[in-house]
Amino acid sequence: SSSPPLLASACSGNHKGVDGGGTAIRRTIQMPGVGERAYHVYIPPSLCGAGDSGSDQHARIMPDDTDTVPLIFALHCLGCTAQSMMHLTSSIADPYHSVMVIPEGIQSSWNAGKYCCGYALSNQIDDVGFLNEIAAALEADLDGLISRTAMYGVGWSNGGYMATYATSMFRAIAPISGHIYNVEQDIAPPVVSSELSTRTTTGIFMHHSRNDQFVQMTGCCTDPNMPHCCCGISENSPDTCTSAEAVLHSWATTINGCDGDKSNTTISYEDSNMGVSCQTIQGEGCQANSTICIHSMEGHFNQPSFETSFRMQEEVGAFFARDACSINGGTWSTADRYCNCGIGASGNGRYCLSTGMGGSHDSDTTPPLLLFTILIVCLALLPAIAWQWIKRLRLNIYQKAKDESPRRNDVEMCPLVA
Repeated sequence: SSSPPLLASACSGNHKGVDGGGTAIRRTIQMPGVGERAYHVYIPPSLCGAGDSGSDQHARIMPDDTDTVPLIFALHCLGCTAQSMMHLTSSIADPYHSVMVIPEGIQSSWNAGKYCCGYALSNQIDDVGFLNEIAAALEADLDGLISRTAMYGVGWSNGGYMATYATSMFRAIAPISGHIYNVEQDIAPPVVSSELSTRTTTGIFMHHSRNDQFVQMTGCCTDPNMPHCCCGISENSPDTCTSAEAVLHSWATTINGCDGDKSNTTISYEDSNMGVSCQTIQGEGCQANSTICIHSMEGHFNQPSFETSFRMQEEVGAFFARDACSINGGTWSTADRYCNCGIGASGNGRYCLSTGMGGSHDSDTTPPLLLFTILIVCLALLPAIAWQWIKRLRLNIYQKAKDESPRRNDVEMCPLVA
């Protein structure tokens, strides 16, 4: 089959220059009331048949393969550009073989509902509608390579607020130094996509630093006795501050179904050298992962840059990959960065997201194919096995007859019978 236009263009090798070494294409879309808006699409080399099978045995697929992989939105901060998120192509999209889209906010801002920020918030720009239009366009253009049932969002600062505000779009999100405060009231309603209408949970992988002076970890609010947040966030926030940990607990119970009385918080990851400790809420009723990683001294993750100060980029990629693998019952291998489509999986391909025969890559052997191979081998060996069985049977019959016939000495000792 012929490649779709976007995939063919991305795999042509004419649009280089991002950190991942793959292809990033700037595209535009018309939005009502604002006109042309732009976004960047990154497709890893592994999805163009250019993976190095020597370094990653699960990397190569053919350019016209029908494999389905996650689509990850990367949302920049207030005052930042799409370029500030481009490094995530090499730390997330490349190693986890996912398509990444990096939209451009109008005047470098996102309208994340009530709190944040800038021009987009002041002018009530429909950024949720913009993200949904991008998803629809990519789903059509990439023709099976991505699915709206496997979309994820990572956002920094204003982008973090945006990811939590638009959470109805995503299976899981990773907000970094920014998030909504009232989980029950602040989330934007679903815009489109009947595929997502039956899903009410969204995994969350929050990150915040204790010494963040821009967006306080203790929360942003109008209370003059509490630390102030930048960019008008405190002025737009409630009277009472809600801490990041409190938001996580509310998210776990309200969005992800955890029974508050029968769930607990456990330490799921610690790195003293990096100064980070992660807590995960687990217990009865929990339908999706709810985790927060508290960093000790990274501020707003902007010194000297987001790329260098936020050092859990690959962990974000793993969080999304593990969730995508689970959609159709696959089992994720952290060590191999590989989704195993076992007997219980209902799909195939790199993330068990494909439903057709296409999508399996070179090193994958799905159970039905394995069973078929075993059957063919057995059939091929059957004649030889049957012949050996017949020879053994004949030998046994001969030996039995020999044993039952009288030996020479026995005949000589038997009395003559008249």
